[in-house]
Amino acid sequence: MNKKIHLSAISLLMVASSITNATDDVNDLCNKSDITIAYFNGVLTDEKTARKNLNEIEERYSDQSPSGENIKYQVMYNKSQFLSDFVETFYQRFSEETIGDRWELYTEIIKQQFQNNNGKTWLGHINDALTVIATVPRFAFDLIQREVVDSIVAALKLTAPIAERETYLKHERDLQQSLLEGNKVIMIAHSQGNLFVNKAYQYSISKTDSSAVGVIHVAPASIKLNGNHILADQDLVINGLRLSGSVPSNTHSIPVYKPFGNNFGRDAFGHGFLETYTNHNFPMYSALDSEVNNLFNTLKAPSKITETGFFNVMLTWDGLGDVDLHVVEPSGNKVMFSNPIGGSGYLDIDNTYANGPEHYFASCDATKLQTGAYRVGLANYSRADGRVATLQVKSQTGVSHNKSFVMGQSTGSATGINAFTLNVSKDEETGRYKVLVAE
Repeated sequence: MNKKIHLSAISLLMVASSITNATDDVNDLCNKSDITIAYFNGVLTDEKTARKNLNEIEERYSDQSPSGENIKYQVMYNKSQFLSDFVETFYQRFSEETIGDRWELYTEIIKQQFQNNNGKTWLGHINDALTVIATVPRFAFDLIQREVVDSIVAALKLTAPIAERETYLKHERDLQQSLLEGNKVIMIAHSQGNLFVNKAYQYSISKTDSSAVGVIHVAPASIKLNGNHILADQDLVINGLRLSGSVPSNTHSIPVYKPFGNNFGRDAFGHGFLETYTNHNFPMYSALDSEVNNLFNTLKAPSKITETGFFNVMLTWDGLGDVDLHVVEPSGNKVMFSNPIGGSGYLDIDNTYANGPEHYFASCDATKLQTGAYRVGLANYSRADGRVATLQVKSQTGVSHNKSFVMGQSTGSATGINAFTLNVSKDEETGRYKVLVAE
């Protein structure tokens, strides 16, 4: 069978939309969104804390904008590769100084704080440890503060070169999914996250008009800005970067930290996302609201290319060639370019030239969504030998899965790689559906 060079998105989307729009509220399994707020986490932040920071944003802006547009929230996580190196460097540097028993007490407390892992950032742990030592001499407090800042600044300077390419690619795939669904995208980046958000922004505007995407830089660790920024004058981490290079100008003044006074919940370094920048006692709190509301009002939705599904499978690859996405539904129906409309889902984008995407989504209609195994596969239809193809799964129940494969020789319309299986089940007591990935 000859395969035409085309993108099937437009015609098939009309069919898929007519089906999904007919779904009544009782049987609709999906929460559809108009706006995506993406949070790029800061330095020394584990994934649990990044999600806690995102929850703070979600609590502030809820599930709808003032104009009634639905909002979804995503963490664009970047791992601090240097966490262990930071601790080792900090202890090594500080041990060269002398503050006697107080240093031993401080190290013991800070170790306990880290071991508790109670959802605080590493800066928060360090700050808590500082406040516990009520009788520490001022010179010792200043020394601890300086050594922490110097260690973080040194670590930040290493972030960009060691950042894994896979982190950037995952951010790009997540953003592409939102843009394909016709979402406006608001990116909020804190600290180290600004080094990642700039690449994410450039990628996004290469896929859609810049009027659909906005960036808010909080405590930016980079001089490069793609939107308005918020920076406190007492942010010692960014001030440390300022000493050895260029950073954006300060936008707000906050009181100097008092080791033994009331600091209204801020951290000793003036850098924490929760402790300082989203603390309602400081002007940055309302500044963030102003920036977010401005983007709510000014961004324009991109053209909608694909539908939101109960789960979505997106395929991309790294260059020229035609890689195909195959999904065998529980009924045995094989959804692919030659059979794009299945009994349970739809292949609404078929890219035949380069890079992708190809996209399958399962129906949000509970009367159509089949339970059972969905077998996901790939085929090198033509010209894609050696290409790295990546599959991304997103579901309404929070499942997120990414896996890459090296394509072999052309198999035409036949499945060449059996990638994984998605098992959809329904709890008969609650009526809720869930998706599990099986390799």
